[in-house]
Amino acid sequence: MTGAGSALPVAFAIEETFMGAIVDDDSDGIPEFYVPGYNPTVEELDLQRELQRIREPDSAFPLTSLTQTIEGAVSVSFDLATDTWHELVFTNSTIEPGLRPSGRWYFGVDLASETPQRVTLGTIVTQVQIQYQQGQNVRVSLTMLYADEADETSTEAGEFSATDVQKPNASDVYAHHGTTLTIDTSTVETYLQSADLTISNIARFREGASVRPVDAVTDAVEPSLSTNATFTETSRRDLAYGGSTPASQLSEVTATLDFTNDAGTTIGYSLSLKPENYAWNDLVEAETDLSDDVNWHVSDVQVV
Repeated sequence: MTGAGSALPVAFAIEETFMGAIVDDDSDGIPEFYVPGYNPTVEELDLQRELQRIREPDSAFPLTSLTQTIEGAVSVSFDLATDTWHELVFTNSTIEPGLRPSGRWYFGVDLASETPQRVTLGTIVTQVQIQYQQGQNVRVSLTMLYADEADETSTEAGEFSATDVQKPNASDVYAHHGTTLTIDTSTVETYLQSADLTISNIARFREGASVRPVDAVTDAVEPSLSTNATFTETSRRDLAYGGSTPASQLSEVTATLDFTNDAGTTIGYSLSLKPENYAWNDLVEAETDLSDDVNWHVSDVQVV
């Protein structure tokens, strides 16, 4: 039966090449496996076979169905506690054109009689969300595609051992109160309610005359930032309007979004952005503070 504590650790390793061997950084003969963070949830783990029906003209029913390419989708969310997952998203502290890094993810459940596992191969991140919410731990969501999968009888599963998984300390978790957001030199976090940094269209597969994708390359990356803060000043409205009259070209400004945990370790991102909209919420609401919502177009993301 399944239930609390019955799942195996959700863990990943970095592939040396697309769907190839996994990285052994310290050359001890044991590849490195990492827990992405704490309180993990797996929202999706879906193998897709792309069936196409084959029909005959004298039958109402299809004769059979043939598979085309194999592709899977997986989504994992977790409390931010380490930046090891950065290796699946960033190269040289940014997202560079060219071939994308890929990983191998391990999922499983410990049943009374067996331990079924699913190992995703050639796994690429297509979207990442880093979410701050007042009163909650900082949360990361990875949306991914994978090129193939293996089960508990495979060589890939045999390389994995739950006792070898590298885990952060509990004190490494990033709580909301370690967050700093600065936009155009103005600090926002005093009354910051939420901030969501999303990077979409990070990677895509390239396919050919094979049932599996050939490799993965950088896609047309689309970063964005959404913020909600208790209203205290008009600077964000001024940025959105652009001057005394509506500006035909809004100025791009810099921002930094930093998270610091109780151990004193900071994970930070430097952004170039401009506001897409500016909204007031709860203007006349006796028990709620007036807040402003801003959605920002981001043109550059750097890990700092």
